[in-house]
Amino acid sequence: MPGKPWHHDYEQSGGAGRAHPMVHALHYPDGLDPEVSALAVLPGSHHEIAAKSARAHHGTDPLPGEAVLDDLPPGSTVILHSALFHARRPQPSGPGRPRYFVDASYCRTGTRWPPVKPYWHHMLARSRALGLDHGEWPELFAERHFTEYGQTD
Repeated sequence: MPGKPWHHDYEQSGGAGRAHPMVHALHYPDGLDPEVSALAVLPGSHHEIAAKSARAHHGTDPLPGEAVLDDLPPGSTVILHSALFHARRPQPSGPGRPRYFVDASYCRTGTRWPPVKPYWHHMLARSRALGLDHGEWPELFAERHFTEYGQTD
C-alpha cells in the first residue's frame, strides 16, 4: 500500500483541548510483516494540541523518537490515543500484499463529537437495526452524541 503521511485522528472540536479522551483500536486481521506497510507512531505526541495534519509535511519520513510496528501476528490490535501522531510507512521494496485493518474509535460521553463521514446517520441506524448493542447499551448508537456532519459545537 502507499503510505499515508503523519497525522492524528482526534476529532474533538471547539477549544476543548483534550478534555474528553478518544481512543482508536486498529485491528489487523492479517497482522503486519515485511510484505505490508508498517505503522509508525510518535510516542507522547498526543499531549500536544495540534492540527491533524501538523506533521503531514514530513510525509512518511522517520521522525526522532518514533516507534515502528512492522511485525505483528494475525489478529493483533493496536490501541492508541486518537491524538497520537502516526503514519502508514510504505515498504522500501515497493507494494507488497494488501494491508487490511479495521479502525474503530471510542469516545467518552459528555460532549458532542463531530462525525467524520457524511453517512454517519446511516451507520448508526444500521447498527441499531442489526441489534449491535445486544439490547444492553441503548446509548451506544444514539445520534445525540454527535453534531451534524461538517458542523462544530
